[in-house]
Amino acid sequence: MAEAVHYMGHRVKMSRVDGIEFPIFSDGALEAISKAASFVPRVINILADKSLLAAYGDGSIQVTDKHAKLAIADSPQLVFKDNARRRLSRRMLYGIIAAEVAAVVALFALSPPLQGWAKSAYAAAQSAFGVIAPAVSATDPATGPNEPVKPK
Repeated sequence: MAEAVHYMGHRVKMSRVDGIEFPIFSDGALEAISKAASFVPRVINILADKSLLAAYGDGSIQVTDKHAKLAIADSPQLVFKDNARRRLSRRMLYGIIAAEVAAVVALFALSPPLQGWAKSAYAAAQSAFGVIAPAVSATDPATGPNEPVKPK
């Protein structure tokens, strides 16, 4: 958090005329913007800019936590509440990758241990995310694509 506050302070300092030291952002605004942005500089810049616009529209000479909260509320696509969306996106990506790997392994009818792993990975992806792709059954290249693989 201290790094994000330092970053915002540095950006403000670089944009100022020499000799002016008035704090543009209140401590509450700095904290709210830093936490909401998950300490990502690009998101901090966007939220700080929106906060400045909210303060200007309000006729205020300082960005308060009220202005920061307005900017955060105006940017739901940028703000990660407790990183739930990141975790969901990551889980979905892992599920899709597991399903694709399982389908490839099953399609090429590799060794039986890999087929077992592919089935368990596909089942895990289905239980985590519901049906994400039609089930794929392995086929024996010698008997044709419509015949199931016979255990050896």
